[in-house]
Amino acid sequence: MSQDTTTGSREAITQASVSKQFLDSPSFRCELTVGLSAAPSARSLLRERFAGCVPQDTLADADLVLTELIANAVNASPVSVSLGLLVHLVASGLLISVFDQSSGVPRLKCPDPLELDEGGRGLLLVAELSQAWGWHPVATGKVVWVMLSLP
Repeated sequence: MSQDTTTGSREAITQASVSKQFLDSPSFRCELTVGLSAAPSARSLLRERFAGCVPQDTLADADLVLTELIANAVNASPVSVSLGLLVHLVASGLLISVFDQSSGVPRLKCPDPLELDEGGRGLLLVAELSQAWGWHPVATGKVVWVMLSLP
């Protein structure tokens, strides 16, 4: 699986070309309160909006990926803020974007299998399940995005 990071002028070009694909496709956008209910709420919205238009296998992968992205955003964000979520069905797959107010850079960690630390494996799962993933800074933090393939 590949990782792609969109920054600078490429960001504007990518956003413009991707936005054109979204005009007639199923999508949703919402804000989630930072906390324990963020991931379950996001998964519920995802299944409600895309059941019937996305294969069950892809929807199951999207549930896992979305849970990891939301968990990372919640861990990186102050409690008093909200997270943004944008999900679009495009010709090449399902695009999931999570907006948070942290400027921290998402990094794949290769944890030692003998360590007892339970953290650090989420982006490895995201990379394995996705066609591509990346991130880019925005004025108020960052966006982490994932593209899941459709069979």
